[in-house]
Amino acid sequence: MIQTAMKSNSWSIADLRSSLKWCIPFFFSLAALGADVAQPTPRPSGTIEPDPLKWAFEKLDGLDFDRDFLRALVKDYPYDDEKRKSLIFLNLFGFLKKADYTGHYSKTAIQKTTDFLQEHRATFGRAYQQSQVDPRVVAALLWVETKHGKHLGNEPVGAAFLTIIQGEHPSFLPLALDELRAREPNPTPEMIEKTVSRLKDKAAWATEELRAYRRLNMAQGKRVLAWKGSFAGAFGYSQFLPSSYEKWGRSSRKNKPADLYRAHDAILSVANYLHKNGWVDEDPVSRREALFHYNRAQGYVDIIEKIASDIKWDWKSMPEFQIKKAVAKKKHNPVPAQAPHQP
Repeated sequence: MIQTAMKSNSWSIADLRSSLKWCIPFFFSLAALGADVAQPTPRPSGTIEPDPLKWAFEKLDGLDFDRDFLRALVKDYPYDDEKRKSLIFLNLFGFLKKADYTGHYSKTAIQKTTDFLQEHRATFGRAYQQSQVDPRVVAALLWVETKHGKHLGNEPVGAAFLTIIQGEHPSFLPLALDELRAREPNPTPEMIEKTVSRLKDKAAWATEELRAYRRLNMAQGKRVLAWKGSFAGAFGYSQFLPSSYEKWGRSSRKNKPADLYRAHDAILSVANYLHKNGWVDEDPVSRREALFHYNRAQGYVDIIEKIASDIKWDWKSMPEFQIKKAVAKKKHNPVPAQAPHQP
């Protein structure tokens, strides 16, 4: 990583060459044109690439994705150029600003989360029997994620991943650099380098999530294609990604897949996630680590713990939360039959 910050409002060719090594041919073309990078970044000349959506289709088709699945995604693709660019930038530039979670805390948050615990008391009890995760934490997490299902997101899950993949199309690099400069008038070389690398890394990540989404589609049918969620493809009360659903999703109904748009299944799934990622109820460090694994932001962990600790709900005295010990069946060891007339 380059440690020195850029001092001027324009980017020197030397800075661009050093921080964007994999784009050297592109920036050489800028040098040849004598481009002033304080102006909108010129588009690379040469072979015209197919439009981003067609380009993404061909790329995924070359990775052995099912063509009928891809055709369905492309056929129903809902975004115009501006919306597509907006979603790509939402996923790309999160690193520029630290997220603020303090707005999730209020008296209303405490009351609503207490009501949610009481409404779903039996399910929280079932989750606790399986995972030993504090029900107040599960309820607080679901408040922070979607306000207990009130804000689920409106982006088609498959389209969200397909859009992020398009961010690696050559046309988006200059757009992303222009957007970086609009957000940060004096970007550091590290910011430039991270912007470029994240276009590629996010596309690779979205490709794997789309694979998981396809597996869910194959297992559960067309209903999966109707799922909607966040701009990052997270869905349901718990805002799981497809790969998270595969690993940690839990259903409250026998012989039916988990439905994270139902509170019952979301409660069981979140408790299972935290349990499988190291939660130990008596260990504060493990609790924070499990929450951090869910969302890698200390502010996120802090606000969930704050909401949970301020809930006055005497759950430990409730019968649903008394750990039921399995009763071992006694083996029947019959007394050997005595021989007739044996003393």
